[in-house]
Amino acid sequence: FTPFGFTNQQGQPDGYDVDIANELAKDMGVKLEVVDTTSSNRIPNLQTNKVDVVFCNFTRTLERAKEISFTDPYVVATEGLLVRSGSGITSLESMKGRTVAVVKGSTNADVLRKRGVDVKVAEFDSSQAAVLAVKQGQADAMVEDSNYLQYQAKLNPGLEVVTSNLVPLEYNGFGVKQGDQVWLDYLNQFLFELNTSGKNLELYRKWFGSDPRFPLRPAF
Repeated sequence: FTPFGFTNQQGQPDGYDVDIANELAKDMGVKLEVVDTTSSNRIPNLQTNKVDVVFCNFTRTLERAKEISFTDPYVVATEGLLVRSGSGITSLESMKGRTVAVVKGSTNADVLRKRGVDVKVAEFDSSQAAVLAVKQGQADAMVEDSNYLQYQAKLNPGLEVVTSNLVPLEYNGFGVKQGDQVWLDYLNQFLFELNTSGKNLELYRKWFGSDPRFPLRPAF
């Protein structure tokens, strides 16, 4: 999920979330082990103790909170539409009858269904596959995190982002297994220091090439 987490040309884990994970490991004095994770196996990996914490651009929702615990937010986004330039798509409503690409296991398909807009939903195994579907005309748009879409539009001439009113702001946190309050408290303190030190902003600028549209440490 570039630039949040991906495998670089040297075959190593890299990205915004990976850099934050490295900061956490350094703070704890431990060696980081990165486990390749998809949208659909994030929660199972926590519940089966395959991982201790999930970063992975993880949106905090009430439905997910029934199964796992979340830290405080560390990055904020809204949803947008990634479309081909000149497509004439200006909003979700203008997508009527068209095909929208989403990633399996993400919240985006549920959002579309709740909005009740008459669109065809095409699910893909990865975000890159969904982007490619838009580029090649297999889908008319992709619905995803606005931070991710802005990054993809920079990488892919001919694609642009349409700001939508699909959802209110989305708050991404670390996911942890339920029942370990000490671990959750530690992670929240780590995030507090990551934000107040300016390190989170530094890493965001490094990977997204701009300042965040929304505060990284939101005030509720």
